[in-house]
Amino acid sequence: MIVPEIDLQTTLQAKETVNLQLYIVPTYECNLACTQCYSKKYLPEYPAYLSWTNFINIYDMFKVNAKSFLFIGGEPSLWKFINESILFLQNKNKKVSVFSNGTILLGVMPDDLIINGTNLLRETERNRILSSLAIYRANGVNIKLRFNIDSTMKNQVGEIIKVAKQYAKSVSLSILYPSTLDKQLGETVYCLAHSLASNSIKTEISRATPLCIFSDKERLYLQTNCFLKGMCKLPTNSFLVNPDGQTVQPCVELGIKRHIDELKTSSPKRLFMKSINEIRNNVGLQCFNCNLTGECSGGCLGYRLK
Repeated sequence: MIVPEIDLQTTLQAKETVNLQLYIVPTYECNLACTQCYSKKYLPEYPAYLSWTNFINIYDMFKVNAKSFLFIGGEPSLWKFINESILFLQNKNKKVSVFSNGTILLGVMPDDLIINGTNLLRETERNRILSSLAIYRANGVNIKLRFNIDSTMKNQVGEIIKVAKQYAKSVSLSILYPSTLDKQLGETVYCLAHSLASNSIKTEISRATPLCIFSDKERLYLQTNCFLKGMCKLPTNSFLVNPDGQTVQPCVELGIKRHIDELKTSSPKRLFMKSINEIRNNVGLQCFNCNLTGECSGGCLGYRLK
């Protein structure tokens, strides 16, 4: 019997392209003007909205290996095809998530909705968002609230818990960058996460965070209960497609751009690995002295601990 030769490279690549996670940016425009938002820097480069033709091309290219699609922005609800695209994907048995500021109610309910909860703390937006959240919840949408944390939010823990208990199945926390990386910020993150978890609200620290801003007690608790990590997990098999439908990035924070056609012959992990490692090897901000050598590296936050 002749045993066929196995191409290990092809086999490995095939495994890496299964279960892709697509983040689609239909527009970088937004109806709000939040400080420190990444969308502003991309808008001049991508002023046009994603066309329906390019959306279908994206779907056709990845429909076999992508089980879920997530729309982000800018504000994706501004895209005139957002409702049609959700319905289209759900009819194809795809899971659909939308990352929104919550001020514009979607006409078609996604499976998951991630709301920038920070806007709930602003009186100008609060009522509009709460009204939308009530409708999403009544329609069985899985709601996650995302809070971008700075030291001032320690005074708003009670309000965050109240809203989260009423509407959200989970909460994600991320330090607002750039912020002063100090023990006060670490204490704020810990206080909020601990309070949420103590109220039976699933809570996670959603992106790499310098571990040295936490005390040993805080760090152990957050690592055990809230998925705290110091090392960015990229590259993975997730990637972002820009509004031109042609350029892809590993995430919105890292502006490493490649042409979408390169993903026909390479997995996202392999496509972005070299560039991400180059970022990690560049010396960023000075770090505190600690005993956590080698455990931290977050390219999007502009820090590197060695």
